[in-house]
Amino acid sequence: MAELPEDFKCPISLELMNDPVILATGQTYNRSSIQRWLDAGHRSCPKTKQELKDTKLIPNYALRSLIHQWAQANGVELKKPSDLKTQLHNAANNSEKEALKQLKAIVDSLLRRLSSSGLQMRRDAIKDVRVLAKESKDTRTCIAEQGAIAHILPLLSCRDAQIEENAVVALLNLSVDDENKVGLVAEGAVDAVVHALKTGSADTRASAAVTITSLAMVDVNKATIGSRSDAISALIKLLAEGNPRGKKEATTALYSLCIYVDNRSRAVSQGLVSILLSLLSCEGGDTAERVLALLDLLATSAEGRMAAGAG
Repeated sequence: MAELPEDFKCPISLELMNDPVILATGQTYNRSSIQRWLDAGHRSCPKTKQELKDTKLIPNYALRSLIHQWAQANGVELKKPSDLKTQLHNAANNSEKEALKQLKAIVDSLLRRLSSSGLQMRRDAIKDVRVLAKESKDTRTCIAEQGAIAHILPLLSCRDAQIEENAVVALLNLSVDDENKVGLVAEGAVDAVVHALKTGSADTRASAAVTITSLAMVDVNKATIGSRSDAISALIKLLAEGNPRGKKEATTALYSLCIYVDNRSRAVSQGLVSILLSLLSCEGGDTAERVLALLDLLATSAEGRMAAGAG
């Protein structure tokens, strides 16, 4: 048997994780181990020692998939997770089990169609994923757990405007649930969304900005997205040259990111304040209100006040 990869070990038990979850600090633990830690009254991250303001546990679907692949390839039998979701499934009646089975079959069929060489088949499949992801929390969970994210992300740079737009909105729909937001970022969604933000059609770029706003609702994601070298610059470019919808969504996304202090200096250093000041003279209504709100937020930093004074 191959040596167990370090990333597959729980930092607490040092054993192979069967149900990896992400803590608010961005660290991954096995659910049973970190839950025992929290149940014992601890309110800090075991690895980083950071105080926890939120003890919510978010499934790390990407890592879980990699662990399952490794276990299967090396003949390792994984223990079945004993989280609440599994318990509820075990207690479900036959009709509910059958409904879940059918949903998984639908998602699997869509993933096969997404991998098709036929352009129209891929267009229809990603449109169906977009619709399905809007249905309910259960369908979104199933889509994520079946490994759909890995199939969707490459579509954001496939150079087909119709597929790219539907792929971005599919990610947006999946990001509605908080437990998916960190998982999407962990699977590489930021790079894919930023690429669409820079190269997509007008509609795709605006939808990409909305997706960033949704992902940034989780605090740990604000830092992750902002640290991406061209995420903020791509939003600023959309704000400067986009259509009315693009400008509005770019302003909202930038506001969401700049709630995190470090992102304010990044945005100011890339010329955001001067662009916002220029927009005040030509934009009205909702967009103007968003521009003013963002300027007020940036003015809470010394860099922002200096840039506003210079402008």
